[in-house]
Amino acid sequence: MKKILVVLVLLCSIPLCKAQLVDRLEPIFAREEVATAQVSVSVRAKDGSVIFERQPKILLMPASTLKLVTTLSALDILGAEHQYRTEISYRGQISDDGTLIGDLFVVGSGDPSLGSGEDPLAADIDEVINQVIRLVRAENITAIQGKIVLDDTIFDGEAVHPGWPWDDLCNYYAAGSWGINFHENRYQVVFSRSSKTDIQTTINSIVPLFPGASHHNMICTGPLGSGDNAYIYGDPYAAERSIRGTIPPGRGAFEIEGAVPDGPMFFGSLLEQALAREGISVTGVVRGNSSTHSYQSLGSLSSPRLLDLVSFANHESDNLYCDAFLKSVGAMAEGQGSWESGVRAIRDHINSLDVMSSGLRQVDGSGLSSRNRLSPDFMTSFLVRQLRSHGTQTLQYIIPEVGSDGTVKRFMEEREGQDYYWLKSGSINSVVAYAGLLVLSQEEPIVVSIVANGHSVSNRVMRNHLADILEEIYQELK
Repeated sequence: MKKILVVLVLLCSIPLCKAQLVDRLEPIFAREEVATAQVSVSVRAKDGSVIFERQPKILLMPASTLKLVTTLSALDILGAEHQYRTEISYRGQISDDGTLIGDLFVVGSGDPSLGSGEDPLAADIDEVINQVIRLVRAENITAIQGKIVLDDTIFDGEAVHPGWPWDDLCNYYAAGSWGINFHENRYQVVFSRSSKTDIQTTINSIVPLFPGASHHNMICTGPLGSGDNAYIYGDPYAAERSIRGTIPPGRGAFEIEGAVPDGPMFFGSLLEQALAREGISVTGVVRGNSSTHSYQSLGSLSSPRLLDLVSFANHESDNLYCDAFLKSVGAMAEGQGSWESGVRAIRDHINSLDVMSSGLRQVDGSGLSSRNRLSPDFMTSFLVRQLRSHGTQTLQYIIPEVGSDGTVKRFMEEREGQDYYWLKSGSINSVVAYAGLLVLSQEEPIVVSIVANGHSVSNRVMRNHLADILEEIYQELK
């Protein structure tokens, strides 16, 4: 249980804190590894007043701290209780022997949690398939003299963002966002390996198997303790891939995860196979648009509420969830979700909050693209408005607790301030960022954004410098 301290405002006025923080932080900013990088900081009180800032208006790559902008905007626009619903329906007639003379429709809503293998509140892959089978059985359908028609038109066809790095595209963290997503559009490649180094591996299995899957395996065992250095390469929309790099030597199987080339067809293929195992034949799987037909609903599959999805997305830094949120707000605003419509919807929402959107250049929902830009001044202004709208407890539910949760579980170790921060982290090549709350008092939390770009040292080393900065901020304000 965290200690709850009272901010002694009368003893430490904002101007005094500013001066003292400058004195505390200057030695850290003077370190060569920090001085040669671009490090920007903004710290604000709940009322929006500036406590400390350093080059706060510079637009920098935010990496995954951008997820706070996407998720909190989606929460505002769609509502905390919003649930995605995947509709299951049919077109045609059911004969006396139970044969559906027509098609089975799956109408997607962009739900990123459908069949998730990671989100504990979402139905997993088997639960989702079984739910569909139960809906089909409830209508006494014993055969389908037609096809499974997948309607994913809620989102456009550009599932993978054109600004994502090429060497990320076939790996799980760059899974595309479709109108029908399934199992987070991920699959596992299972290797057999040797306990010796520099030995060629073999692929045991692809699970779940997606249509047309073909992998050219060039993975060998690396040095002891080398970890997972295997990457999947290829056209993100094609089933043929190559796998290069190394995995650690050892006994037993070793798994890596990739991104499927087609989320809707991935789901359709697995559903067709499951129906066949139940003795319900289908003549194939195709894409289609249900709006051009009249059909009979069998039921729907519902996601957890958006508030819980948003919390999961930030704690696990899940790219697919956040990209789906972006497209979902675009679909609400303009009728179809796309990168562009989502960005416009979030920008319009930010403008409605009277936050200067000039401090944000957003192109995706996850922060994976290096084209994203954000200023710490914008982030703290945005978070101040979110505190007013949602309150401290809701933001503490949404943002990972340092020392306990997600990607910040080991951040700020052996520092007193670790117990008082809730932060979303961001990290890509030569980018480290943190944004969130310093909670010394539930009534008067402090918002913080710190971003480092262009450093010549490893991200691990830069994290330690940023941890020192955050610790000094805590020490001064406690």
